Amino acid sequence: MPRAIQSLAAMAMLAVLACSRGPMTAPSSTGSSGQFERVSSQLGGTVSAAQTSTCPDVSPTSQWQPGSPLLEVRGTGHAAELWALTEPPIARTDVKIVWRMTGSGALRLVAADAQGKQVEPIEGPTPHEGSQWNRPGDEWGTIFYFPDPGCWTIEAHRDSGSGRLVIEVK
Repeated sequence: MPRAIQSLAAMAMLAVLACSRGPMTAPSSTGSSGQFERVSSQLGGTVSAAQTSTCPDVSPTSQWQPGSPLLEVRGTGHAAELWALTEPPIARTDVKIVWRMTGSGALRLVAADAQGKQVEPIEGPTPHEGSQWNRPGDEWGTIFYFPDPGCWTIEAHRDSGSGRLVIEVK
């Protein structure tokens, strides 16, 4: 019986470790966006998220960072520049997203799917300081919960400037 209890305890510990998630940090490299590429072993080459997405308007500069599960996305902006660094966006999970946006004022975010369902971050935006992620603008952290897979458009607004990006949530 003690062996069975040890096995159960070990399995529970592995489950806790597998499910625990520490804070997402920006990459330590400060190189150009050329360093952020998605290498697809299935396709045998480098492809952008736009080439592999089923979303017609996915942000074309979405690229995976080599050796990392993080996706860097450049949004489109109006009087602002918008960047996001995210874990793989998976429906019905907490998805950490780090934002960089130029302009001034607080950051406000809302995401909408193709049917118009809207969600706001369940946590944040929380200002970040001291990051090594080299993109223009102020930095914040958020956690989004996307209830369904599909194409999600995230609108970002500050007092001066706005932006949007499209991601595919699996």
